[in-house]
Amino acid sequence: MKAIAAFFILLAVGPVLCAAPIPIAHNSRKVDVADLYHIHRLGKAMALEESQQKLGLFLRPKTESGYADYDWLVKKNGTISFHLAFKGHAGISRLAVAVHDWNGTPVFKRVYNASSLDETLSFTVNSYGIWMISFDAYSGDAPDTIKSRLIRSFGAIPDANSKRGLWKQKNEYILGSCFFPSRYHRWGKDWTWKIPPFTPLEPEQGIDKIIKMSAGCGFTVLRCDTFNYHAGRGWSAKWDLLKEIGKQYQAHGMAIDLKYNLNPMVFQGSTLNEDPERMHKWKDDLDVLIGEFVVNKPIPIGMIEFGNEPAHHAFWAGTREQYQQLFSYAQQKVAAADPDLLTVHGATCPPGADLAGEKRADPDEYERMKKEQEEWYKAFYKACAEGGTPWAYHWHGTIKPVALEWRKWEKELLEKQGVAHSNYIQTEGGACAWRPAAEFTCWTEVMQKILYSISRREKGWLQYDAAYSAAPSRYLDSQGWSIIHAHVMAPKFQYGSMAGMVWMLAGNPFEKMLYEKDPMAFPRIVMQHAHPKGKLLVYYAVENGEQLKVTSDGTACAFIDSMGNVTRRVKGGNARIKLSTAPRYLLLEGAEKVRVK
Repeated sequence: MKAIAAFFILLAVGPVLCAAPIPIAHNSRKVDVADLYHIHRLGKAMALEESQQKLGLFLRPKTESGYADYDWLVKKNGTISFHLAFKGHAGISRLAVAVHDWNGTPVFKRVYNASSLDETLSFTVNSYGIWMISFDAYSGDAPDTIKSRLIRSFGAIPDANSKRGLWKQKNEYILGSCFFPSRYHRWGKDWTWKIPPFTPLEPEQGIDKIIKMSAGCGFTVLRCDTFNYHAGRGWSAKWDLLKEIGKQYQAHGMAIDLKYNLNPMVFQGSTLNEDPERMHKWKDDLDVLIGEFVVNKPIPIGMIEFGNEPAHHAFWAGTREQYQQLFSYAQQKVAAADPDLLTVHGATCPPGADLAGEKRADPDEYERMKKEQEEWYKAFYKACAEGGTPWAYHWHGTIKPVALEWRKWEKELLEKQGVAHSNYIQTEGGACAWRPAAEFTCWTEVMQKILYSISRREKGWLQYDAAYSAAPSRYLDSQGWSIIHAHVMAPKFQYGSMAGMVWMLAGNPFEKMLYEKDPMAFPRIVMQHAHPKGKLLVYYAVENGEQLKVTSDGTACAFIDSMGNVTRRVKGGNARIKLSTAPRYLLLEGAEKVRVK
């Protein structure tokens, strides 16, 4: 790839789109932001949205013909424009705009010494990637006089959508995300996008946009919570809504992972004695699901999860025996109707993972409850292991020793029951960018875990989550986990790196591990994948980096970053690579034999 010309800051003045756009690329030069408050240190991510209510900072995508609300992506070498507006507020005397790349490097800055603003900035995106743009208000000249910050993201990604068929055909790995479209309908008018002056969206429009964006970054499956709700509480199954949303999935070539409840209220107390009326209602709903959706297939259901994290009190209030009786019944009914449809239990997660409050308030009670969950799981593994379907688990947070010890503990227990070492599927896996600083690390943590799962020859991964809230919120479990800022549909760094991975790996399945060091603490990994031009290496370090020498019989080496950009090409089949937290790719053209040391 030819080097991008030196980065010059060209200022676009005035609220028109005719000014020369500012070029940005994966190799844009760093700019000085010493007089701006450091983006890594300011506040919790959710609190930043108060900018819109309190001070009235607005940043909207714009085209020649009008506003392009919810469209933050362009094709590579395309131009994107933003209208910045601020009507003024007591005490605000300075405004600033900055752009940061996915490594946290500032690549653009513009300061306005004014109490109001009406201006359009245009950027030409000359490579693949996602960039964060911040719009700040200050009461003085010093960085610590900042009063409000509005954060969005924009960029260009490879055409991962075109690779999804190849991914499903060759990689044999389920790649998708959790999503909650039924909640958008349940929240209704009060939860549609109401961010003046953004164009309001109805739930159907927002859902369609999120599915389309999920296809764009390469996902083949989206979870779809939950349509039977709770039999026995007077709530009805929402089958018509499932069909409606299912058609939206189908329009974008997306399969549904349906989350379906198992309900302890169908039993009498903690016994296995059934409450006849409630059990009848629950079985009737299951029969409708199987008859109308599994057998007739009006919409693309590719997977069903029964319940959620059943050993943990927040999601299952019954006994282990009750859960297993319902799960076994439901799984057998589905298998009789369609033996090829994947069904899994509600997924395991580390014992004690839901007990943070107890751990702080009463450490002894925490240890008792954690031990109870461990015993729950031990019996659960023994009773369920012989089913033969992939074992579902959830892994939130980073790759770290305590998490790796849990994975080892669970796998050893399952292997004793005959579960194959690689027969796992991660149905929730993510990391929370709870403040702006975490946006620059969260995406690397997630990508590391997906690649770690692939290197273990597991069956799939569902990111937690695609998008959550349909409105700004301080609730950390919403936008902090997602790959899309749902209320404005802006793609985050995770989104771009997912597209880059699918672009690089679709049709190029994992072959073997070339290098692994410190596997039970902070692994350093080099993976070898098939490639029609030779061999493709994927490499990263969870924490401590390392330089390695690659030797091969190849004819050329292409170095490729996490977003899919070729950053350097050299002749010959030998190269030095530096493992870092951001996964990278090395294409060894013409190579058949590869060594790493």
